[in-house]
Amino acid sequence: MWRGITVAWHGITVAWAFLLGTTTVRRWVLGAFMLGSGLFILLLIGVLLIARQAKKQTQDSPEWRSYTSDNFYGLKWVWPVRRSPAKSGFTAKVASVLFP
Repeated sequence: MWRGITVAWHGITVAWAFLLGTTTVRRWVLGAFMLGSGLFILLLIGVLLIARQAKKQTQDSPEWRSYTSDNFYGLKWVWPVRRSPAKSGFTAKVASVLFP
């Protein structure tokens, strides 16, 4: 048990000495740059995965015009959407059904 702790402590002290060592560019600056670069790459990968998942879900979901009912506060709301010949848009008539 003590051997693991001493090895870990030795690793920490060696890493600390390396980071505080003298070179043309401070090593802690390089470490901070590498840490920031690594976090940016992880963030970029996460954003790309989320965008890919969102694109996949939008391809699988039905078209928004087919959304004609939902449940709000325990009530089922139904609204048939019909194409209006006089207008270029849609008209909606809202009706609530208490007990479907």
